[in-house]
Amino acid sequence: MNAGADIDIEEAESWVRSWLLITGPLELFQAEPWASVFRAPADGGVVWFKACASRQSFEVPLTAALSARWDAVTEVLAHDVDRRWLLMADAGEPLRTLGNPPQRWLEILPTYGELQIGETGRAEEHLASAVPDLRLAHLPALYEELLRAELPLESAETSALEAFRPRFSELCEELDGAGIDATVQHDDLHRTTST
Repeated sequence: MNAGADIDIEEAESWVRSWLLITGPLELFQAEPWASVFRAPADGGVVWFKACASRQSFEVPLTAALSARWDAVTEVLAHDVDRRWLLMADAGEPLRTLGNPPQRWLEILPTYGELQIGETGRAEEHLASAVPDLRLAHLPALYEELLRAELPLESAETSALEAFRPRFSELCEELDGAGIDATVQHDDLHRTTST
């Protein structure tokens, strides 16, 4: 299993049962380097248990906070920051099973934009919860880190990245000067849910 988090499934299932009645065991749904996601049958549908890898520990308090403030975020039923665990309600039919309809994206994206705007005043709060600092002023330094990393690229591709470095810094500076406030960008907007 390519699990992002090593967990004791019995302990996790016991924790889930301490919050609500599930009618069957946790079943692995998806295992990625950043997290393992399990589903469990419950009265009226399914619930989702997510065990985050240590490098994604910020996701637990972030998701819980966003869920408490925004209907657009899956309802968090319980969370454990120390164990990096989330228990979430089902968010609906996956968009990919509906054929990824463009109309649905037109309905979802304005709500996501409202969340982005609404979170601008909370950037420092997110940083204090260990959300990675990807504000524009920090991106050139992160680009430098990328260039120092061992990448699976051809030398021509690495050279192209190196040559783009000054322009990347200019673009970040230009965009940073536009007066757009920092907000949260969680990289978790994808075709998984329809609600």
